[in-house]
Amino acid sequence: MREIDLNTIMHFVTRTEMYIGDVSENAITSFIRGYETGTNWECKFTKLISELLASNYDCRKMAMGWPGQIREYSNKRNLDWIIGFRQITLKYFYKTQDFSFESEFKSVLKSRITSKIDQINLNWVRTGFMKWSDEWIGLVDLNEVEFQSIWTETELKSLKLLNAEINRIWTDKTELTDRLLDLRNEYQAITKSNTNTL
Repeated sequence: MREIDLNTIMHFVTRTEMYIGDVSENAITSFIRGYETGTNWECKFTKLISELLASNYDCRKMAMGWPGQIREYSNKRNLDWIIGFRQITLKYFYKTQDFSFESEFKSVLKSRITSKIDQINLNWVRTGFMKWSDEWIGLVDLNEVEFQSIWTETELKSLKLLNAEINRIWTDKTELTDRLLDLRNEYQAITKSNTNTL
């Protein structure tokens, strides 16, 4: 995939609402199809993730195309289609990109997740936590070595604690907890400390 396509899709995945407003399967599918058409099909993103879904996740190619494969991937994991789309897009990037150097991809992903952490104490997150956490779950994949490589050791340790608490709240469908706010503050103290040592 061309670097411009990689960066555009990365920005889209991490800031979807900025591109399409209300986030839905249809809006995402339309944007991606429109983008590929606009590149005169030089961007082959949908072909590439379709192949990844078929070969690595046993999501067969079907008449409904890559959106149907993402639905199958999501259903197998009891996820919303949008979460599945974000996850599989990032898994494609992890599988195909070189993470040994600083890149816009790594910078954008880390910036977005840090921004999500900063939002935790905001009132709209407290009242709309499930929507907020859907994006988190789509972006944070601690099982991927490449994802882990984006963070320092102390950031990663803090991120794992945050992720565990977010997943617990998401699974139990409960409200934001004081523990999550404490973990947010710990993460911010770590990143501030890391910035001061540079």
